[in-house]
Amino acid sequence: MRRSVLCALLAVMGCGGGTDGVRLDLDTRDAGQMVAFYTGVFGGGAEILHADGTLDLDAAEALDGDFGRRLRAVSADGRVDRDEFLEAVTGPYARAAGLPASLDELRARWAVGDDSSAWFTHEVSGSMTRFRRRLHIHHDAVQGALSKRLLEGAALTYEPGTVVIGEHLDQGLVVETTVMLRRPDGFWTFGAYGADGARVDRIEGDPDALRVPADCFGCHYGTRQFEPERSFPGLARPGPHGERAVDVPMSWRNAEVTALLQEHARRSDGLLGLYGTLYLSRLLETDAGGDSLEVALRSALDGS
Repeated sequence: MRRSVLCALLAVMGCGGGTDGVRLDLDTRDAGQMVAFYTGVFGGGAEILHADGTLDLDAAEALDGDFGRRLRAVSADGRVDRDEFLEAVTGPYARAAGLPASLDELRARWAVGDDSSAWFTHEVSGSMTRFRRRLHIHHDAVQGALSKRLLEGAALTYEPGTVVIGEHLDQGLVVETTVMLRRPDGFWTFGAYGADGARVDRIEGDPDALRVPADCFGCHYGTRQFEPERSFPGLARPGPHGERAVDVPMSWRNAEVTALLQEHARRSDGLLGLYGTLYLSRLLETDAGGDSLEVALRSALDGS
């Protein structure tokens, strides 16, 4: 009896080692969400966790052999910490996610820049990086998300397959490119490319480099607000590394739309930007009319 009780206690504490009872210390308020965010690229979610929050190495290896073997290699002490877990994820991440190997392949796959009328584009200078960012998202994707929010009363969320492209500009030249891909499990896959077009696993940050995807979860699924979106529709003060600004016409700084959506504060879909807010504000400044969806969106806002 004593032995069985002791074994159960050791398993819960994560001291047992082996396949079961490996303690997972991710230093986050929701380990299941974090695990699902990263392992979703392997086609699974938080099922590699036991009910007590310990790690199942066999399940991890079944999910993705490379990922599982990396975890097993760092778990000999019966514990996997945050950095060890993220390193294990990063190695096979791009391959499992099916990210294009080069920027040229990415542009070809999603026709970035080929038809500017299909993309909603704006520029931002902010806390993420010292570079100015030119952000692209399809008009249809934003309209669909706004329809859910304003016409159905649901959260502002984007359909699987949605692509968000960020071009990082240094004196007008693209020196880095980031991509976010909406997955069927509801999370986003993150990728990055360097100035030479090769896929990379880190980009320049503000002030430190950002690991991709290792450093993406904390910001996108945390609660902290960032500039310049936090001050919007007002103007943000410059930061320690330069200006912080959403570079749009003043007519797009619609206080009513901002208050209605609370897009950056709610972050219901893990996006930090103001895509819906800016899109709807721009729509309201144009002449009445447009397609049926645009008319419906105007009516929904007027009646809110």
